[in-house]
Amino acid sequence: MTSSSPMTDRDEIVNLIARVAHLTDEWDTIADVLSGYTADCVWDLAGTPAYHGHAGLATRVQEMLDQKVCGPGIDSRHAVNSVWVTVEGDEATAHSVLLFCVGTSSPAPQISVFRYHDRLRRTAAGWKIAERKTLLG
Repeated sequence: MTSSSPMTDRDEIVNLIARVAHLTDEWDTIADVLSGYTADCVWDLAGTPAYHGHAGLATRVQEMLDQKVCGPGIDSRHAVNSVWVTVEGDEATAHSVLLFCVGTSSPAPQISVFRYHDRLRRTAAGWKIAERKTLLG
C-alpha cells in the first residue's frame, strides 16, 4: 500500500482555478463562486470596468446569470487548461487558457478563447484568487 503525498501549492492552485471554473457554471449560491477569491479581489474582464471585492464580483456573477452567459441552468461551460503556476512564498501567479463553450448541448457549440492571468494569495483558508485579468485570445 502506498500513501498519498500532500498536495503541493501548485496542485492546490490548479485545483482552485478548476473549482472556480466549475462553480462559475454551476453554483448553489453566489457565495460559492466568491469562496475562491480574496475579500479584496479585483477582476479585470476585457472590455469592461474592473470589479472590486466580493460585492463587485457578486454583481458581475449576477450580471452573467441575467445575461444568460453562465450560471446554473445556462448551456455554457468554462474549460480551463494549460495552467502555468509560479509560487513565491505566500504569493503566486498563474496563467491559463480558457475555452468558453456556449451551446454545449448542441452538436456544434460555439467556442471562444480567453486567457486568465491570475495573482493568488495564500490565506488561512488556503489559496485564493486576489486578482484575475481575463484577456481575449
